Amino acid sequence: MVIIGVLAVLAAVLLLVFVLRLSRSPQTKVQLGTDTFEVGRVDQIAPRVAEGGPLLFQALRGVALDIYVQHLGTDTAHGWLAFEAHRPGALRRCVAVWQPPQRAFVDSCDHVTYPADGTGLEHYAVTVTGGKLAVDLRQSTGTVARPS
Repeated sequence: MVIIGVLAVLAAVLLLVFVLRLSRSPQTKVQLGTDTFEVGRVDQIAPRVAEGGPLLFQALRGVALDIYVQHLGTDTAHGWLAFEAHRPGALRRCVAVWQPPQRAFVDSCDHVTYPADGTGLEHYAVTVTGGKLAVDLRQSTGTVARPS
């Protein structure tokens, strides 16, 4: 019985060493979570956004990726946007907070204002397929430039 316990501990240690060595290899890509965030049905989400403002989803992909999902317009099949809740290079605690009276986001640290479409923040590709909204977290569409 003791031999089985020792073998089990040895196997666990060897597995741990293997995983640690593999994760340190430059060719290994370690990723937590998924590349596509399935938000849900647009006919259910659009009224929530219209009533309460953009939806904030935090810690996507198992990392500090926080995004807003915004809908602009009246057609639930179009007008969807997804963008980071932080300006590029900002600390995670410096989140752009939705301000309903201004219909804009205000950065909690430097008080910079961003319009409802997230101009100035990193955007991600969105698709509506079969009435369902998805955000492709692999496909950044870049930072939409702020007007000068």
